[in-house]
Amino acid sequence: MLVMRILREALWVVRNFDDQLLPMVHQNWEALINRFRDEELEVRQEAVK
Repeated sequence: MLVMRILREALWVVRNFDDQLLPMVHQNWEALINRFRDEELEVRQEAVK
């Protein structure tokens, strides 16, 4: 959960820098999708914030 919060903050910081943001999203997309499918509700909720 901490990692998802850190990732969310990092993406927010670089939101205006497409050249840096898009590769970061691409690199982390599969892991994020797995969080949407997690059995624990709290993990899924954190993933959609």
